[in-house]
Amino acid sequence: MLDVCPETGRARLSYRRAEEVFEENTRLLANPLASPEDIEDLDGWTLHRLRHSALTHDAEDGTSTPMLLARSRHASVRSLER
Repeated sequence: MLDVCPETGRARLSYRRAEEVFEENTRLLANPLASPEDIEDLDGWTLHRLRHSALTHDAEDGTSTPMLLARSRHASVRSLER
């Protein structure tokens, strides 16, 4: 069964498929010195890495620890520190 957006009626990507699309389309960005001919052998960025980058930038901008914990859905500060 498809996951359908109630507002648009369009099918949504699963997290797994979104991860695949994101990784495939960031291979050259993640490897700026690589040749486009080598794209199949390259690794791109992951949604997990993007998530952690956003949290890092939030922390650098002064977002409070409780807010970071809420956004990250981590249960402890120790997990957040990683």
